[in-house]
Amino acid sequence: MLDISEVARVTMVLLIKQINEYMGYREETFYQAVGMADRYLGMLSVYHFEAPSLVSLGVVCIILAAKVNEYHCPSYSTVIAIINTQ
Repeated sequence: MLDISEVARVTMVLLIKQINEYMGYREETFYQAVGMADRYLGMLSVYHFEAPSLVSLGVVCIILAAKVNEYHCPSYSTVIAIINTQ
């Protein structure tokens, strides 16, 4: 079982939502990013791996979801800069 509190997961989801809104992405992108993060965490739990940084996981998931659903996809460094300015 992963050692992730509900508060930590909610914080990750809020981060994904903030990035999604800041970039003007569609709602589908947000839901896909959260779904990816949840599925990844579920897989880690099944195989008894340690939990990753939820900030990094959230950033990677919103980037991947944007690559699938959006015309404009920022780089990892751009998203980190967005997070640091908020």
